Amino acid sequence: MFGIPVCVQPWFWLTAAILSWSAVDIGFEYLLISVACILVSILAHELGHALTARWFGLRPMIVLHAFGGLALDVGGLRERWKRLCVTLAGPAAGLGLWLLLSFIFTPGLAPIQQWNYALWVLLFVNLYWNLLNLLPIYPLDGGQISAELFTWADPYHGLRRTLQVSLVFAGFMAIHGLILSKGASPAYRSWFGWIPGSTFSAILFGLLVLQNYQMLQQLPARRGYDNDRLPWGR
Repeated sequence: MFGIPVCVQPWFWLTAAILSWSAVDIGFEYLLISVACILVSILAHELGHALTARWFGLRPMIVLHAFGGLALDVGGLRERWKRLCVTLAGPAAGLGLWLLLSFIFTPGLAPIQQWNYALWVLLFVNLYWNLLNLLPIYPLDGGQISAELFTWADPYHGLRRTLQVSLVFAGFMAIHGLILSKGASPAYRSWFGWIPGSTFSAILFGLLVLQNYQMLQQLPARRGYDNDRLPWGR
């Protein structure tokens, strides 16, 4: 797409189908519509990363995998501001698509029910998934942004602070998803019900808790990392 290689792994289709499975209750075609909308939304997000990286002279490619997408070869930039631009471009593209659709279309007014459903899925995914992606949880975009800022402020302890903050937020999101999936109390929903959560998000953020903890254990006690390469990625 736009001269950028795109690889869609089989696990992407399976995960998208699992996330959309409840749509089968209203018709199998709605499952296909939901999967297609997830594909479009993730591609828009990753194209934001990839096109910005290409603007800075890199040659990226996009891989869509089980838990979302990945723009490869976007970490070869030495300037911190360029890396921040590439990282922010993904959520900006997704939120921009949400804003565009919100202005052009009015949910519920399309003459065909399937179009209304597709618009609802696109609006939900491009708004909430991109906002969740901006949480300071590594390696989500928000976590990469916090890593850039923490290491800029403190090269010796920046990554440790990044992972510590990431553990707190990922832990909350994992527990939150578990609580919502098991049936939260009215009091809990009144405070936190606006935050999306499900069994899938509990698993996803639980895995990120484990990953962040393992990364934290690999960090030396004192060493500065002020470039784009984390110690476990060398």
